[in-house]
Amino acid sequence: MAIEAFKIMFQMWALLHTQEKLAQTRWTDAVAGSGWTYGVDIDYMMAIRDYWMNRFDWRRHEADLEPAPSVPVSDGWDENSLPPCARTRPAPLPIILTHGWPGSFWKC
Repeated sequence: MAIEAFKIMFQMWALLHTQEKLAQTRWTDAVAGSGWTYGVDIDYMMAIRDYWMNRFDWRRHEADLEPAPSVPVSDGWDENSLPPCARTRPAPLPIILTHGWPGSFWKC
């Protein structure tokens, strides 16, 4: 198992590609007044798209994650690890937190 230094930084081309994909969203016709009856409310989904296109600050969130002692661990699997902190005891037990959908271990 190898532990290596890790820096969080999304490539600009990936961010621009995400913006392009969001701009190309094709909306379906919504049934007037149906809300969530037939699936996701179209106005809610448009608001989420607007947030990701115009208000989400990728670089700020990268900076928020940077102070965490995150290191990649390679043992046949590519994983990110947050080493345990010894605040409460001298030999803390590690906890494995995996990324899930639709969120992240960071929100725990």
